[in-house]
Amino acid sequence: MVPGVTWWLEGSSADGHAVDAAVFRPSGPGPFPAVVYLHHAVGVTADQLALGRALSDAGFIVVVGCYTKTPAVLNCRQLPDDAVGAMIELARLLPGARNGTVGLVGCSIGASQALVTATSRNDIGAIVADSGGAPAELPAAPTLLLASDQDPSVVEAVHKYEISLRQHGTSVEARYYENGGHIVLLSADTLTDARARAVAFLSKNLQP
Repeated sequence: MVPGVTWWLEGSSADGHAVDAAVFRPSGPGPFPAVVYLHHAVGVTADQLALGRALSDAGFIVVVGCYTKTPAVLNCRQLPDDAVGAMIELARLLPGARNGTVGLVGCSIGASQALVTATSRNDIGAIVADSGGAPAELPAAPTLLLASDQDPSVVEAVHKYEISLRQHGTSVEARYYENGGHIVLLSADTLTDARARAVAFLSKNLQP
């Protein structure tokens, strides 16, 4: 058991599916803005749960869960066709969650998934995309792009995607690190600054 986690093994998604997720809730009565975290290809791992805890310590209700069939710390027993949508609905229904837009934070393939998801929803208020690819879809929600120069193929794609987003009219912030490697929110050399930027961005853009 991870300290501070409430395990929602059968969360109430809008379509009645079970949603396997760890929920991090700040202390106090709230209400708190809600954030959904989308994991990288390995699945939900201890370092990603620690990131969920860090975001919650900064004042967000955070849902960290399975959205695809990958090896994971959490048991993905049953996934709806739109598992990301189910996680968003779960986050919105949690006790203490503030009415309003939801934030998406994704790493690697989770970053690409966050960007794609936001193109088909009107309730996403902010996206933090760390070391993701460059999907063809261009979301309207304010977006923070993070990447490392030590991850050359990814950082090149993210640079190009930043240009496309700006041309699309999306509000964009970007930070490219000289060190850190793949996934700067989890890399020891960059996580302090990257997490502070993510928290500030989410706080600014998630509106009640």
